[in-house]
Amino acid sequence: MITKDAVNHAAAERLHGELLGWLLASAYPLWAQMGYDHEQGGFHERLSADGPLAEDPRRARVQVRQVYCFANAVELGWDSDPVPLVSGGLEYFLSRYRRPDGLFRTLCAANGAPLDERAFLYDQSFVLLALAESQKVLGPQSWLRDEARVLMSAIGRLMKRPGLGFHSGLPAREITPTDGPYSSEIRQLDLRRCFVTQKVTHLNSALRWERLGSAGLGRAGLPLIARRGVTSAITGSQRESRQTSLNGTSR
Repeated sequence: MITKDAVNHAAAERLHGELLGWLLASAYPLWAQMGYDHEQGGFHERLSADGPLAEDPRRARVQVRQVYCFANAVELGWDSDPVPLVSGGLEYFLSRYRRPDGLFRTLCAANGAPLDERAFLYDQSFVLLALAESQKVLGPQSWLRDEARVLMSAIGRLMKRPGLGFHSGLPAREITPTDGPYSSEIRQLDLRRCFVTQKVTHLNSALRWERLGSAGLGRAGLPLIARRGVTSAITGSQRESRQTSLNGTSR
């Protein structure tokens, strides 16, 4: 007798195969050919049916996400060389998005001119992930470890909150109440849920470096940072859930 779990597993396996086929046959080739800026370096923010939107401002997270994706391409089965995209993407990003304090700004123009000096924890976390995963195709490079170590130091120095957790961005953004009953509370809850996602991404970055065990980077400060981040995320989420339940009961 075929169980429901077996049917669901077979369906999931089929969908996985379809998505992987699309990724390898369509997505990777498209972004390798048209998504990478072969003139200025880095990755385009968006593609249209007619090609890249070359003048779009470029978010930091898009650059390092693309590096991360291409660093894992061969492992997933892509049969082209990702090294120029990974090394070129990192060179473009590191030379244009770094702030004087060691964090990375969130937005630049296509030519690298700074457009938004804010630094978000989510962006920093993806930088750490990209640096770690790049070693899959570039090898265990000391400069990748050095970059990660400098960034982790800046995060701990500038984004660490008193007690547990990290600031989600610098400078911190104030939550502006909007019209309507409870809308301010809903806005705060939505933002905090978003911040939990940022903390979990930061934890994932920390654990990836810990698994690499590179020159003490993963064995020294990162486990402590990971514990603080996940503890803050869990306790904050639990607190918001309890508050939501209470508010819902009272109303």
